[in-house]
Amino acid sequence: MQIVAISDTHGKHCDLQPLPEGDVLIHAGDVSRGGTKEQTIEFLEWFAEQKHPHKIFIARNHDFFFE
Repeated sequence: MQIVAISDTHGKHCDLQPLPEGDVLIHAGDVSRGGTKEQTIEFLEWFAEQKHPHKIFIARNHDFFFE
């Protein structure tokens, strides 16, 4: 099993392209700069487009929209 793990992208997730191939993509939090709805939705759309069959997202302290 190949696991690709990223975190603390703070709105710069698009700069990571292309991500390595893998079975599981994990983003371990801090996806946005300010935790706004718009930033969060933009990240979630990008995350959903990734080709990894399984995805795990963990919200952290900068991800205020999930509170």
